[in-house]
Amino acid sequence: MGPVSTGTKLIITLPILQTSEIGDLVLDPFCGSGNVGKVCDILERNFVGYDLNNYIS
Repeated sequence: MGPVSTGTKLIITLPILQTSEIGDLVLDPFCGSGNVGKVCDILERNFVGYDLNNYIS
């Protein structure tokens, strides 16, 4: 997994900050490349993500 682009990080950050507190669990049922998980790590949130695609980048 590569780094998260600045634009993507900004789009993901606001909803996470508005709907969770530090240490909360964030679920992403369509995690794809895992950008939400990367942002959760930066924001000190726990993360669970899954996807139907078997490909892991």
